[in-house]
Amino acid sequence: MRVRFGVIRAVALLLLLAVVLVVSAVRVMDHLYARRVETRYVQWEESVERDEHGVRREFAPLIAGEGDVGILFVHGFAGSPSLYRYFVPYFTERGFACRAIRLPGFGEVVDRAAEVRREDWVRAVRTAAEEMREAHDALWIVAHSLGATLTLRVLQEDPSLADGVILLAPLVEVSEERSPLLAPDEWFAFGEWLLLESRMLESAFPIDAHDPQVREKDERDLFIPLSLYAELFALLDDLDAHAVTLDIPVMMVLSTRDKIVDPHAAKHWFSAWGHERNRLLMVEPAGHVIPLDTGWEDVLREIEAFIAEREE
Repeated sequence: MRVRFGVIRAVALLLLLAVVLVVSAVRVMDHLYARRVETRYVQWEESVERDEHGVRREFAPLIAGEGDVGILFVHGFAGSPSLYRYFVPYFTERGFACRAIRLPGFGEVVDRAAEVRREDWVRAVRTAAEEMREAHDALWIVAHSLGATLTLRVLQEDPSLADGVILLAPLVEVSEERSPLLAPDEWFAFGEWLLLESRMLESAFPIDAHDPQVREKDERDLFIPLSLYAELFALLDDLDAHAVTLDIPVMMVLSTRDKIVDPHAAKHWFSAWGHERNRLLMVEPAGHVIPLDTGWEDVLREIEAFIAEREE
Protein backbone atom coordinates (compact mmCIF):
# COMPACT_ATOMS: atom_id res chain seq x y z
CA MET A 1 0.00 0.00 0.00
CA ARG A 2 2.84 2.34 0.95
CA VAL A 3 4.62 1.51 -2.31
CA ARG A 4 1.49 2.30 -4.35
CA PHE A 5 0.97 5.58 -2.48
CA GLY A 6 4.60 6.45 -3.06
CA VAL A 7 4.27 5.85 -6.81
CA ILE A 8 1.10 7.96 -7.01
CA ARG A 9 2.81 10.74 -5.08
CA ALA A 10 5.85 10.63 -7.33
CA VAL A 11 3.70 10.75 -10.47
CA ALA A 12 1.72 13.68 -9.05
CA LEU A 13 4.91 15.56 -8.24
CA LEU A 14 6.26 14.90 -11.74
CA LEU A 15 3.02 16.17 -13.31
CA LEU A 16 3.12 19.26 -11.10
CA LEU A 17 6.74 19.85 -12.06
CA ALA A 18 5.88 19.45 -15.74
CA VAL A 19 3.06 22.00 -15.43
CA VAL A 20 5.35 24.45 -13.64
CA LEU A 21 8.00 24.02 -16.32
CA VAL A 22 5.49 24.51 -19.16
CA VAL A 23 3.97 27.59 -17.55
CA SER A 24 7.42 29.00 -16.86
CA ALA A 25 8.49 28.36 -20.45
CA VAL A 26 5.35 30.06 -21.76
CA ARG A 27 5.92 33.08 -19.56
CA VAL A 28 9.56 33.31 -20.68
CA MET A 29 8.51 33.14 -24.33
CA ASP A 30 5.83 35.76 -23.68
CA HIS A 31 8.42 38.04 -22.10
CA LEU A 32 10.93 37.55 -24.92
CA TYR A 33 8.25 38.12 -27.59
CA ALA A 34 7.02 41.26 -25.86
CA ARG A 35 10.54 42.69 -25.62
CA ARG A 36 11.28 41.81 -29.26
CA VAL A 37 8.11 43.47 -30.56
CA GLU A 38 8.71 46.53 -28.34
CA THR A 39 12.22 46.86 -29.76
CA ARG A 40 11.05 46.49 -33.34
CA TYR A 41 8.26 48.99 -32.74
CA VAL A 42 10.75 51.58 -31.45
CA GLN A 43 12.93 51.00 -34.50
CA TRP A 44 9.92 51.29 -36.82
CA GLU A 45 8.83 54.52 -35.15
CA GLU A 46 12.16 56.12 -36.11
CA SER A 47 11.13 55.86 -39.78
CA VAL A 48 7.62 57.28 -39.22
CA GLU A 49 6.65 60.93 -39.68
CA ARG A 50 3.84 62.20 -37.48
CA ASP A 51 1.89 65.45 -37.48
CA GLU A 52 1.34 67.73 -34.48
CA HIS A 53 -1.44 65.41 -33.28
CA GLY A 54 0.78 62.33 -33.35
CA VAL A 55 -0.87 60.84 -36.45
CA ARG A 56 1.18 59.43 -39.31
CA ARG A 57 1.26 62.02 -42.09
CA GLU A 58 0.26 59.53 -44.77
CA PHE A 59 -2.92 58.85 -42.77
CA ALA A 60 -4.32 62.34 -43.33
CA PRO A 61 -7.96 62.49 -44.53
CA LEU A 62 -8.61 63.18 -48.22
CA ILE A 63 -11.17 65.91 -48.96
CA ALA A 64 -11.75 67.15 -52.49
CA GLY A 65 -14.38 68.19 -54.99
CA GLU A 66 -17.73 69.93 -55.04
CA GLY A 67 -21.11 68.73 -56.19
CA ASP A 68 -24.64 67.81 -55.25
CA VAL A 69 -23.68 64.17 -54.68
CA GLY A 70 -21.19 63.27 -51.98
CA ILE A 71 -19.13 60.11 -51.58
CA LEU A 72 -17.82 59.05 -48.19
CA PHE A 73 -14.85 56.66 -48.30
CA VAL A 74 -14.06 54.42 -45.31
CA HIS A 75 -10.87 52.35 -45.09
CA GLY A 76 -10.28 49.04 -43.34
CA PHE A 77 -8.34 47.60 -40.40
CA ALA A 78 -4.80 49.01 -40.08
CA GLY A 79 -5.43 51.00 -43.28
CA SER A 80 -5.63 54.69 -44.08
CA PRO A 81 -7.48 57.18 -46.31
CA SER A 82 -4.66 56.82 -48.85
CA LEU A 83 -6.28 53.52 -49.81
CA TYR A 84 -8.50 55.73 -51.99
CA ARG A 85 -5.79 57.83 -53.58
CA TYR A 86 -6.98 56.74 -57.04
CA PHE A 87 -10.70 56.85 -56.26
CA VAL A 88 -10.95 60.37 -54.80
CA PRO A 89 -9.37 62.23 -57.78
CA TYR A 90 -11.37 60.10 -60.22
CA PHE A 91 -14.72 61.00 -58.71
CA THR A 92 -13.70 64.59 -57.98
CA GLU A 93 -13.08 65.13 -61.69
CA ARG A 94 -16.58 63.83 -62.38
CA GLY A 95 -18.34 66.31 -60.15
CA PHE A 96 -18.61 64.46 -56.86
CA ALA A 97 -17.74 65.85 -53.42
CA CYS A 98 -15.38 63.31 -51.88
CA ARG A 99 -14.20 62.69 -48.33
CA ALA A 100 -12.01 59.81 -47.14
CA ILE A 101 -11.88 59.67 -43.34
CA ARG A 102 -9.35 58.12 -40.95
CA LEU A 103 -10.75 55.68 -38.42
CA PRO A 104 -9.67 56.30 -34.80
CA GLY A 105 -6.72 54.23 -33.61
CA PHE A 106 -5.06 53.82 -36.98
CA GLY A 107 -2.00 55.92 -37.77
CA GLU A 108 -1.65 56.68 -34.07
CA VAL A 109 0.97 55.63 -31.52
CA VAL A 110 0.22 52.28 -29.90
CA ASP A 111 -0.57 53.64 -26.43
CA ARG A 112 -3.24 55.97 -27.77
CA ALA A 113 -4.58 53.40 -30.25
CA ALA A 114 -5.08 50.96 -27.36
CA GLU A 115 -7.69 53.33 -25.87
CA VAL A 116 -9.94 53.11 -28.96
CA ARG A 117 -13.11 51.04 -28.83
CA ARG A 118 -15.40 49.81 -31.60
CA GLU A 119 -17.96 52.45 -30.62
CA ASP A 120 -15.37 55.07 -31.62
CA TRP A 121 -15.14 53.55 -35.10
CA VAL A 122 -18.91 53.46 -35.46
CA ARG A 123 -19.22 57.04 -34.21
CA ALA A 124 -16.61 58.29 -36.69
CA VAL A 125 -18.45 56.77 -39.66
CA ARG A 126 -21.85 57.91 -38.44
CA THR A 127 -20.66 61.49 -37.79
CA ALA A 128 -19.01 61.78 -41.21
CA ALA A 129 -22.12 60.38 -42.93
CA GLU A 130 -24.41 62.78 -41.05
CA GLU A 131 -22.25 65.77 -41.97
CA MET A 132 -22.09 64.84 -45.64
CA ARG A 133 -25.77 63.92 -45.71
CA GLU A 134 -26.65 67.39 -44.50
CA ALA A 135 -24.35 69.11 -47.00
CA HIS A 136 -25.38 67.21 -50.16
CA ASP A 137 -28.53 66.17 -51.98
CA ALA A 138 -27.41 62.55 -52.07
CA LEU A 139 -24.73 60.48 -50.36
CA TRP A 140 -22.98 57.26 -51.33
CA ILE A 141 -20.63 55.35 -49.04
CA VAL A 142 -17.69 53.39 -50.44
CA ALA A 143 -16.20 51.19 -47.73
CA HIS A 144 -13.48 48.55 -47.60
CA SER A 145 -13.12 45.56 -45.27
CA LEU A 146 -13.62 46.74 -41.65
CA GLY A 147 -14.96 50.01 -43.06
CA ALA A 148 -17.71 48.02 -44.78
CA THR A 149 -18.56 46.28 -41.51
CA LEU A 150 -18.84 49.65 -39.77
CA THR A 151 -20.95 51.01 -42.62
CA LEU A 152 -23.37 48.10 -42.28
CA ARG A 153 -23.59 48.76 -38.55
CA VAL A 154 -24.30 52.47 -39.07
CA LEU A 155 -26.91 51.86 -41.76
CA GLN A 156 -28.46 49.18 -39.60
CA GLU A 157 -29.08 51.90 -37.00
CA ASP A 158 -30.10 54.62 -39.49
CA PRO A 159 -30.82 53.43 -43.06
CA SER A 160 -31.58 57.00 -44.19
CA LEU A 161 -27.95 58.10 -43.95
CA ALA A 162 -27.02 56.89 -47.45
CA ASP A 163 -28.66 56.60 -50.86
CA GLY A 164 -26.41 53.73 -51.88
CA VAL A 165 -23.38 51.80 -50.72
CA ILE A 166 -20.35 50.13 -52.32
CA LEU A 167 -18.90 47.34 -50.18
CA LEU A 168 -15.35 46.37 -51.16
CA ALA A 169 -14.21 43.04 -49.66
CA PRO A 170 -16.55 43.50 -46.67
CA LEU A 171 -15.37 41.92 -43.45
CA VAL A 172 -18.37 39.75 -42.57
CA GLU A 173 -16.13 36.89 -41.44
CA VAL A 174 -12.36 36.56 -41.25
CA SER A 175 -10.91 34.11 -43.76
CA GLU A 176 -9.47 30.88 -42.39
CA GLU A 177 -6.90 30.59 -45.20
CA ARG A 178 -4.14 31.86 -42.91
CA SER A 179 -5.57 30.16 -39.85
CA PRO A 180 -4.80 26.41 -39.68
CA LEU A 181 -6.54 24.11 -37.17
CA LEU A 182 -8.47 26.82 -35.33
CA ALA A 183 -10.72 29.67 -36.45
CA PRO A 184 -9.13 33.15 -36.41
CA ASP A 185 -11.09 34.28 -33.33
CA GLU A 186 -10.09 31.07 -31.53
CA TRP A 187 -6.42 31.67 -32.31
CA PHE A 188 -6.80 35.21 -31.00
CA ALA A 189 -8.44 34.01 -27.77
CA PHE A 190 -5.59 31.52 -27.32
CA GLY A 191 -3.06 34.27 -28.01
CA GLU A 192 -4.65 36.56 -25.43
CA TRP A 193 -4.22 33.83 -22.83
CA LEU A 194 -0.68 33.12 -23.95
CA LEU A 195 0.63 36.69 -24.33
CA LEU A 196 -0.07 38.18 -20.91
CA GLU A 197 2.88 40.58 -21.07
CA SER A 198 2.51 41.59 -24.71
CA ARG A 199 0.43 44.66 -25.48
CA MET A 200 0.67 44.60 -29.28
CA LEU A 201 1.21 42.34 -32.25
CA GLU A 202 3.46 42.86 -35.24
CA SER A 203 1.81 41.91 -38.52
CA ALA A 204 3.05 38.44 -39.42
CA PHE A 205 1.78 38.43 -43.00
CA PRO A 206 2.57 40.59 -46.03
CA ILE A 207 -0.17 42.76 -47.47
CA ASP A 208 -2.64 40.70 -49.50
CA ALA A 209 -2.03 42.17 -52.95
CA HIS A 210 -0.82 40.77 -56.26
CA ASP A 211 0.66 44.00 -57.60
CA PRO A 212 4.37 43.97 -56.63
CA GLN A 213 4.40 47.76 -56.21
CA VAL A 214 1.57 47.57 -53.67
CA ARG A 215 3.37 44.78 -51.80
CA GLU A 216 6.61 46.75 -51.78
CA LYS A 217 4.98 49.96 -50.52
CA ASP A 218 3.09 48.53 -47.55
CA GLU A 219 1.48 51.54 -45.87
CA ARG A 220 -0.45 49.70 -43.17
CA ASP A 221 0.06 50.09 -39.45
CA LEU A 222 2.36 47.15 -38.79
CA PHE A 223 2.07 47.24 -34.99
CA ILE A 224 -1.46 46.93 -33.61
CA PRO A 225 -2.57 46.81 -29.95
CA LEU A 226 -4.15 43.52 -28.91
CA SER A 227 -7.15 45.50 -27.75
CA LEU A 228 -7.99 46.58 -31.31
CA TYR A 229 -8.11 42.96 -32.45
CA ALA A 230 -10.45 42.25 -29.54
CA GLU A 231 -12.68 45.14 -30.64
CA LEU A 232 -12.67 43.82 -34.21
CA PHE A 233 -13.93 40.36 -33.24
CA ALA A 234 -16.46 41.87 -30.83
CA LEU A 235 -17.78 44.06 -33.64
CA LEU A 236 -18.25 41.04 -35.90
CA ASP A 237 -20.08 39.17 -33.14
CA ASP A 238 -22.29 42.18 -32.54
CA LEU A 239 -23.11 42.53 -36.22
CA ASP A 240 -24.01 38.84 -36.46
CA ALA A 241 -26.49 39.31 -33.63
CA HIS A 242 -28.64 41.63 -35.73
CA ALA A 243 -30.42 41.12 -39.00
CA VAL A 244 -28.93 43.58 -41.48
CA THR A 245 -31.36 44.62 -44.19
CA LEU A 246 -30.57 47.27 -46.79
CA ASP A 247 -33.29 48.75 -48.99
CA ILE A 248 -30.85 51.04 -50.80
CA PRO A 249 -28.79 50.01 -53.86
CA VAL A 250 -25.81 47.88 -52.87
CA MET A 251 -22.80 46.97 -54.96
CA MET A 252 -20.50 44.36 -53.43
CA VAL A 253 -17.03 43.79 -54.89
CA LEU A 254 -15.24 40.60 -53.85
CA SER A 255 -11.92 39.04 -54.73
CA THR A 256 -11.89 35.34 -55.45
CA ARG A 257 -8.35 35.18 -53.99
CA ASP A 258 -8.95 37.16 -50.79
CA LYS A 259 -6.86 35.84 -47.88
CA ILE A 260 -8.21 38.27 -45.29
CA VAL A 261 -12.00 38.09 -45.48
CA ASP A 262 -14.27 35.17 -46.33
CA PRO A 263 -15.92 36.02 -49.68
CA HIS A 264 -18.41 33.15 -49.32
CA ALA A 265 -19.82 34.61 -46.10
CA ALA A 266 -20.09 38.03 -47.77
CA LYS A 267 -21.92 36.52 -50.76
CA HIS A 268 -24.36 34.84 -48.39
CA TRP A 269 -25.26 38.21 -46.87
CA PHE A 270 -25.54 39.78 -50.31
CA SER A 271 -27.93 37.11 -51.54
CA ALA A 272 -30.13 37.66 -48.48
CA TRP A 273 -30.72 41.29 -49.48
CA GLY A 274 -31.95 40.18 -52.90
CA HIS A 275 -32.79 43.58 -54.36
CA GLU A 276 -32.94 43.93 -58.15
CA ARG A 277 -30.96 47.19 -57.97
CA ASN A 278 -28.02 45.44 -56.33
CA ARG A 279 -24.93 44.13 -58.08
CA LEU A 280 -22.23 41.62 -57.16
CA LEU A 281 -18.85 42.00 -58.87
CA MET A 282 -16.20 39.28 -58.54
CA VAL A 283 -12.65 40.34 -59.41
CA GLU A 284 -10.00 37.77 -60.24
CA PRO A 285 -6.55 39.43 -60.39
CA ALA A 286 -6.72 41.33 -57.09
CA GLY A 287 -6.19 40.30 -53.49
CA HIS A 288 -7.84 41.92 -50.49
CA VAL A 289 -6.65 45.47 -51.20
CA ILE A 290 -9.06 45.96 -54.11
CA PRO A 291 -8.82 49.80 -54.42
CA LEU A 292 -5.05 49.58 -55.05
CA ASP A 293 -4.39 46.13 -56.44
CA THR A 294 -4.35 44.81 -60.00
CA GLY A 295 -7.49 45.77 -61.91
CA TRP A 296 -8.46 48.74 -59.73
CA GLU A 297 -9.15 50.84 -62.88
CA ASP A 298 -11.84 48.41 -64.03
CA VAL A 299 -13.39 48.33 -60.56
CA LEU A 300 -13.47 52.11 -60.48
CA ARG A 301 -15.31 52.31 -63.82
CA GLU A 302 -17.81 49.67 -62.70
CA ILE A 303 -18.53 51.64 -59.51
CA GLU A 304 -18.98 54.86 -61.48
CA ALA A 305 -21.44 53.16 -63.83
CA PHE A 306 -23.37 51.63 -60.91
CA ILE A 307 -23.76 55.02 -59.18
CA ALA A 308 -24.64 56.81 -62.45
CA GLU A 309 -27.41 54.33 -63.27
CA ARG A 310 -28.97 54.67 -59.82
CA GLU A 311 -28.65 58.47 -59.75
CA GLU A 312 -30.62 58.90 -63.00
